[in-house]
Parts: sequence; structure tokens; C-alpha cells
Amino acid sequence: MSECRARPIGPILTRSGITAAPENEPVKTPIAFPILLVAAALCLGGCEDKINDTSFAQIQPGMALHEVEQLLGGKGEMEKAEGVSIGASGLASSSGAGQAVYVWKKNGKLISVTVEKGKVVSMGRSGF
Repeated sequence: MSECRARPIGPILTRSGITAAPENEPVKTPIAFPILLVAAALCLGGCEDKINDTSFAQIQPGMALHEVEQLLGGKGEMEKAEGVSIGASGLASSSGAGQAVYVWKKNGKLISVTVEKGKVVSMGRSGF
């Protein structure tokens, strides 16, 4: 009577937790595993908090609005700029036609950017 033993097809788990392939067989990785890894990496990369000191420090007067949106991870909420503002030089100026304020908020932090003709003219932050 001949002895019949089942032979594992793929990797097996040993007591030490390390996977090993049966003799003379390469370890086969399911195709779904690498796809899941890539998807998780993309999700985590997009989920990071971009409303922070590092991002704020990179915003400069004259920068295009689309560059700020890329830096902060998307479009901000647009608010109309009205009244008088005091610039970095300490001079007061009226916020008139052609200016808009864009605001990005997350976890109690806020970055606001005043834009005129598509370019940053001033910026501020709170909650940091």
C-alpha cells in the first residue's frame, strides 16, 4: 500500500511566523497584495495634514494661487476681502475689488491667503 501525502501549493506558516515555500517551489505572492500596498500608500499620502507651519512658511507673496492650492492639498474656501488690512511693511491698505481671501482649515488650524489677480499679496494663520 503506497502512502499518499498532501503537498502544500503555496507558502506555509511556520511556528516562528516566517513563511516558507515547499521544496523546489518559489513563493508566489498574490497579485492583489502589491495593489493593496500601493493603494494604501496613496491614501496615506493624501491624508496627511498639510495645514502646518512648514506649509505656511513656503507660501510667499507673488506665488500663484494654484501653487498654494497644491501646497495645501486642495482649494480653499473663498471669502470676499473687505475693509482695511495692514501689510507686512506696516502700511494700511484698503482691500478692494480684485482681491479675495482663501481659507484652509483643519483640526482647529487655519491658513488664510489674500490673492489679487491670481497672486498672493498677504497671508495669515491661527490656531498653531
